[in-house]
Amino acid sequence: MKAIFFDLDGTLLDTLHDIRDAINDALAEIGVHLSYTYEECKRLIGNGAEMLMHRALGECDCPDSFERLRKAFYPRYLAYQGRNTVPYPSVVETLRELHKNGFGIFVITNKPNQMAQDIIDKTLPRDLFLGVYGHEEGAPVKPDPFLLKKASDEFSIDLAQSYFVGDSVVDLETAKNANIPCIICGYGYGDYSQEWANQATFVVKDFSEILKKGLFGLSNKDSYNKNMRKVTLFNSMGNKMQVFSPINPNKVTMYVCGPTVYNSPHIGNMRPVIVFDTWRRLFQAIGYQVTFVSNYTDVDDKIIQRALELGVSEQELTTSVITEFVRLVKETGSLVPDFTPTPTIYMPKLISYIQDLVSTGYAYEAGGDVYFRVGKIGNYGCLSGNTPDSLVSGARIEVNSLKESPLDFALWKKTDIGIQWSTPWSNGRPGWHTECCAMISSLFPETHGLIDIHGGGFDLKFPHHENEIAQAEAHDHHHLANYWLHNGFINIGDQKMSKSIGNVQLAKDVIRTYGGFALRLMMLNTHYRAPLAFTSETMAEAVKNEKKIVSTVKSVAITLQRNGVDLASLQGSGEEAFFDELCNDLNTPNAITILYGELKNANQLLRVREIQIEALSNSFAKIRDYLKVLGLEVTYPVLTEEDKSLYALYQQAKDRKDFAESDRIRAQLLEKGII
Repeated sequence: MKAIFFDLDGTLLDTLHDIRDAINDALAEIGVHLSYTYEECKRLIGNGAEMLMHRALGECDCPDSFERLRKAFYPRYLAYQGRNTVPYPSVVETLRELHKNGFGIFVITNKPNQMAQDIIDKTLPRDLFLGVYGHEEGAPVKPDPFLLKKASDEFSIDLAQSYFVGDSVVDLETAKNANIPCIICGYGYGDYSQEWANQATFVVKDFSEILKKGLFGLSNKDSYNKNMRKVTLFNSMGNKMQVFSPINPNKVTMYVCGPTVYNSPHIGNMRPVIVFDTWRRLFQAIGYQVTFVSNYTDVDDKIIQRALELGVSEQELTTSVITEFVRLVKETGSLVPDFTPTPTIYMPKLISYIQDLVSTGYAYEAGGDVYFRVGKIGNYGCLSGNTPDSLVSGARIEVNSLKESPLDFALWKKTDIGIQWSTPWSNGRPGWHTECCAMISSLFPETHGLIDIHGGGFDLKFPHHENEIAQAEAHDHHHLANYWLHNGFINIGDQKMSKSIGNVQLAKDVIRTYGGFALRLMMLNTHYRAPLAFTSETMAEAVKNEKKIVSTVKSVAITLQRNGVDLASLQGSGEEAFFDELCNDLNTPNAITILYGELKNANQLLRVREIQIEALSNSFAKIRDYLKVLGLEVTYPVLTEEDKSLYALYQQAKDRKDFAESDRIRAQLLEKGII
């Protein structure tokens, strides 16, 4: 394996310092005196700098100052980034390109290991990294060369094909001592003199130059992705198949409605997680840069009621449910979203968004509540087909309702129970339909809140998504997203999954029984728009197929390594049919059929006396690529020279029918996970 080792201190921590300095300066400019420490920035950066601004304004009780703070903040942040610091997006972009090109990515740091893990989890997509190497809390600090050697031994890394990336003369010495090529990246604050830097293999100004200069065989970011595959998808807006065309070339922005975090997630919550994670993986695999956002609704009547039942605060409840949900997401093989906004963090933006709608006449206050005027949206019902006339004819008019029309929906609710915020209308909390609009508008300001894809379950199509579109039309004069994608329901056998029936299946119970891999495989075996039947039989079949997949991948990986093949360097050919199916509205059932066909081919290649290494290598690369896009990645053993010798002795004992010796060696191989 070839690898890239990053010095954590220079690569990430300086960016956090800049975030801190920029926001504190901006706060001071508008007269808000609140100091954001480095630790607070480290903790909060996962949801972006703008989230920090909302948090600051919320704590200072000045939501009307948001726009002033925003205008004060961004010029400073850009100025700090111009001070030889690394722009955050170029870090992610470069790491993804390295990952796609077969590099294992590691972090080396003299910080405590847990601290390093926490920083990575809050600043960068964790799935990009194979390992983080620091030292245990309170233990003596280990020198970087020691950590490089440890990582190299554990992952069988070829240091001659690998690189150490740092920003100081100490980093250069580390690379020399470990006998590994060094790249000096000018993102630090140290004495960056040309004299010592010239000793490095490469010198770059910032991360983006790694792409621009085509280092490590990477594509120039100004030219890659020109031959993008055509993707067709079923757009619920118009109910027709359309060719995907992004707002910005080579980039995809996706937002998926997440759960209301009041109770343990059920398998219905996991279907959109798996479906849209697969969409995300497909877009990434064919070359798109994807920004993936999924929210948690942490303000709701159900949350308040459940917290009262349990005798805990709403925050304690929502934090525990979110923690469980993140664990389940990872156990299904899904990538963690780039951003996971919540209304409690973005409350100033939600209040400002509602104020805008009131000031333009699209919303009105009544008795401390705020309602949206559905009648002002001429094409209301464009997504679901539920027109105002058809809805009014079937509406049950509320007695003494303060609403102008029964169709009007709540943007703000007056309440004296549970968590609440102060506004010009009342103390209360927002309605459900506004949070996604406001958070999308905040996270994607450059397109005025317009994104490529908005996704969720079919049950959200009306009224939730319809009401989101109405607000976006009123506030930003667009439909919020160009493509609306919805996944089908989950049935338990031939019955709808429902609390009233009592057949709800909790995700944690299903995963504990069958495993996350099997649950994902079962769901992908049905097209995402079709209803899915969950039964013990379909799960048992998925478990059986998982064992076949894992067994084949493991056997092929071991065979190729015993024959001297570097698995990390393999690139598959002839994958067009598989990607054609996925690019046709994510036809995972057909793609899985192609996967099973390739698994069969690999097993046939394993059975012949004279193994065709080239054919088997290509088959392995295709299977690995297929599984990665489907989110069904399999871990296989990486053989050391000692492992290869031990396996050879095992085969020799079997050939001479020395069963006692072969059994003894087999036990060792089993313990190592090699067979």
